[in-house]
This record gives sequence, structure tokens and C-alpha cells, in this order.
Amino acid sequence: MKKLVGFGWSRSVLAALGVGVLLLMATGCQTMTGLHDPDKVTLQTEMEWLSPPLNMGLRDVPQARKVVYLRVRNSSGSPVYGMYEQVAGQLAQAGYMVSNNVDEAHFSLVADVRYFGETREMDGHKGLLTGAALGAGAGAIIGHNVGGGSGSRDKGALAGAVAGGLVGDAMARRNRIITYSLAVDIRVGERVDGGVRTTRGSSVGGEVSGDAAVGMGARVERARDHAGSSQEQEVQIEESFLYHSNRIVASARKMGLTVEEAMPVVSRRISTAVASVLP
Repeated sequence: MKKLVGFGWSRSVLAALGVGVLLLMATGCQTMTGLHDPDKVTLQTEMEWLSPPLNMGLRDVPQARKVVYLRVRNSSGSPVYGMYEQVAGQLAQAGYMVSNNVDEAHFSLVADVRYFGETREMDGHKGLLTGAALGAGAGAIIGHNVGGGSGSRDKGALAGAVAGGLVGDAMARRNRIITYSLAVDIRVGERVDGGVRTTRGSSVGGEVSGDAAVGMGARVERARDHAGSSQEQEVQIEESFLYHSNRIVASARKMGLTVEEAMPVVSRRISTAVASVLP
């Protein structure tokens, strides 16, 4: 290495070569992660019902009555788009007619997007430590060979460890396992001949309390007030539909997964599931 310095190789060039080696190691480590565990770089999806759809007990009807009132809401405020069109398309393929008039529908299907977001699982903490260790070793070699003896070797090791740690942190960030999940509540209504009687109740309660202290010469008079009230209401409503509620959660998982990759996948799975609840 000293001969190389004599031929015009500067300390900065050697240091740059050392950092370049670290970057190549980082890239290689990420590639090897995919080779050793292909599942981490393969998009995986799963879906789960809060309750099995068959428990709804929906009854099949003649083709002439397969009319669905469909509504899709998004109370989460998340950027989830196109679900209405997807569900309507799935229903049409299953032989249902989608209507905006609830009075002519035999089924009512309301879907509400409740959550869409990501969770991250670190897979690169080993890379962070490995990068720092490799950086220290490479830095020691560079510090020794660019001149200056043991002091430069120590400084080179420290600088290399810092550089390696930064590279290792980049590896850790690139190797994150990211999961995007989409949760949707559905409410399915089935028209029942003769109607349905639904009992709904609500209760309201309130309580007020306070303490007061008044000084009277050498004495202190204390008083405590307490008051409470409650009210319950109950009403019976005649409805045309018997309703069933459920929740579906679909998720997609992959190393370095982006929202642009995940959204179409989980939205499509949810849409297919929502449309499949009807008999």
C-alpha cells in the first residue's frame, strides 16, 4: 500500500475506496437477504374476518330479487379510492344488480373503511452492527497505510466505524419488513317479508361534585356537594331489513413495500370479500 501511495494514490482516494467497499458490502448484504429468505422479498397477503361470513345466515333468493343497495364510506380519512367500483363490479359478476334506490333492493350492503396504514418490522439491526464492525476494520487498515502509525490507525478505525455504522443504518432501513393493513366494517341488510322490529336503547348520565372551604377565624368550615342524574331511553322501530355486522382486515407484507404496491392488492381482496358475503 505504501508503494501505491508513492505512485500518486492520496489518502482521500484510499479513504474513498474504503467507503466504496463498505457500500458494496451493504448492497451485497441486502441481495443475500433476498437469496437466503425469498419470502421477505415476495409480496404476501392475508385476510381475516372478525366472524365467519356463513354465520350471518343470509338466504338465497331468486334471480329477479338479486338487487343490492350499495354504499361505501371512508370514515378513516385514509386515501382509499375506487372500492365502490370494485365491489360493484364483483357483484355484477356474481349476477347481482346494483341500485341506488334502497326501496327496490332486497339486500343492503354498506362498507366503511375504518383504517389503512403500515407497521414496520426491523430486519436490519444485524446489518447495523456488521457495518460498524466492517467499517472499524477497514478504517484501521486505511489509517495504517495512509501514514501516521498507530495514532492514525486508531483514528482510521474510529472514522471507519462511524462510516460503517451509517452504511449499516442504511442497510437496516432498506431491509425493513413493511406491512400495510386495510380494515373495513360491513353491514349487510336482508329484506324480510313482514318487516323487522328493532329495539334500540340509549342512556345518559351526569355527575357533579365539589368541595368548599371557608375560613372563620381560627376555624375552617368545609362543605361538600354531590349531585347525579341518569336517563335511559328505549324505542322500538319497524324496519324492512334484518342487519348483520362484520369486519374484514386484509394485509400485504414485503421487504421495502410501498403504499403504491400495497393499496391495489389489499383493496382488491377486500372488495372481493365484501361482494362474496351475499348468497
